[in-house]
Amino acid sequence: MNYLEYWIHLKFTVIKSITNLPLYTGIHWSAFFRNELRRITSQSIDELDLNVIPANNNIHSLAPGEKVSIILSTNESGYLVLQKWISLVKNEEIKTLSDNDHFILKETIELES
Repeated sequence: MNYLEYWIHLKFTVIKSITNLPLYTGIHWSAFFRNELRRITSQSIDELDLNVIPANNNIHSLAPGEKVSIILSTNESGYLVLQKWISLVKNEEIKTLSDNDHFILKETIELES
């Protein structure tokens, strides 16, 4: 696999205060994407070769209006799944999941781009 061929940079806006963040948020973002993507594909994160690289670390809390960047690397299949997910989120065709305490789509964060 050539991960460098499929990179996606996502930006989220914080819409509700997020507190008690660990120094490295990658584990929480991985859980977020695992839960979100399993709703639209039967492929696992491993099958999609999805790697989550949070750009904001060493931050203990986020306030409304702040921006959070996530970089994802994946294979071609993962890229297509992510594009589908982004489209569903942008068109508001996907419901909110509350499985993750910190990053909850449309409750604590909103996809910007």
